[in-house]
Amino acid sequence: MAMEKNFVIKETHHKAVTVLSYHPLRREILAGFEDGHIKAWDSETYKLAIVTHEHEGWVTDFLFWQEGKVMLSSSNDGSIIAWSNNGGVADRIKLGAPVYVMALNLRRHQLVCGFNACIKVYSLDDNRESGHFIKLRHPFISREHTDIVKCITCLESRVYSAGYDQRLIIYDSSSYPGHRGISKVFCNPKAHEAGICCLSLVRDTDNNTWLITGSFDKVVKIWSVDGKLTHRLDGFLSTISDIVYVPNIKTVWIASGSPVASVYDPKSGENVSDFIGTFASEENQKYQLQYMTYVPELNSVIASTNRRTLLVWRYNPAGCVTALKCKHAVESLTYTRKVPILIFNGGSDGQSNKWERLQSNHFMYSKETFLHAEAKTKLSQLKTHAKQSYKPLHNKLFLRNPNAPNADQCREDRGDLTGVSNTCK
Repeated sequence: MAMEKNFVIKETHHKAVTVLSYHPLRREILAGFEDGHIKAWDSETYKLAIVTHEHEGWVTDFLFWQEGKVMLSSSNDGSIIAWSNNGGVADRIKLGAPVYVMALNLRRHQLVCGFNACIKVYSLDDNRESGHFIKLRHPFISREHTDIVKCITCLESRVYSAGYDQRLIIYDSSSYPGHRGISKVFCNPKAHEAGICCLSLVRDTDNNTWLITGSFDKVVKIWSVDGKLTHRLDGFLSTISDIVYVPNIKTVWIASGSPVASVYDPKSGENVSDFIGTFASEENQKYQLQYMTYVPELNSVIASTNRRTLLVWRYNPAGCVTALKCKHAVESLTYTRKVPILIFNGGSDGQSNKWERLQSNHFMYSKETFLHAEAKTKLSQLKTHAKQSYKPLHNKLFLRNPNAPNADQCREDRGDLTGVSNTCK
């Protein structure tokens, strides 16, 4: 498969995983836990590299700040910790209230944090002139939410937030004199029927951009960057615990109380799980996927389960993108090179299948099945029809010779060429 299971890290900790991330400078996989522990594994050998316990509550989020070259971790103990490249604590920031999510607004050089019923915006302080990596005094506070703000993401001058109050809000962070925060430009007060627990910003190689939200109502919705609903995805078994976009194969993975992720094409909104073979051998597992993250440096997806294990899928450029399932062994195979792509196969059960790629996406194929005897009959009918529809050309051109027929007879034999008489003279 294009995304292949690469490794399983078992027995990570005695408490549940609450957040996953990747440290690009140390090349380590990070996991935060319910009891405040943070562990790191080497991304090549998967050996445990660091175990630390600096937080007193749930580790809620990780955020790597490239310019400051520090990894930030937040917790519901009301603190943010900045980690140096040697794995030690570089800064401990007390905010006095549980922090549920963090995001960097690079255009404004700000850290945006989600709290209970509010969002706070802090200016970044590279040189720590204020004593910390962020300026704690006089943060900008937005109180548009009425419950926990669980999700924040930034795109250029826009800031997007969602939370347990069912609201999806879009802010503008464009600077103008006297303004140093964010201003609301759009609010959907009931984006879902229950609290929103995950939000993902997706941008594909064709420069299409979407917002994807998952909720306790077991529904996923795909929005435009202006907040307009484009697709509604339902039929999930449980709460949507996480959403991740895999750019290598242009699909969205959705975790929802199952050992496998549901795979969707964000452009068409279609479920392509049956045509993606990544999870073909995972359906009978007893665990459930919970949190996921895509690591572009590794071309990998990392996921945690309710059994406190970590799973790693890595992209194989030589792997297959689409898997077409047959009930019996495939004995023969052929295909067409022109669009629409057609694939024909014959099986050991005496049946033949015709697969046709759909126009909506590159993963799904329609299937038409017929018996070998039916195929022979159909082929014979096609040949007969072709013979009947073939009309031989009876028009003749005669060269001048002593035995040539007269002009009148030549015109009669020429049919529709009666206007041409030079060859018959």
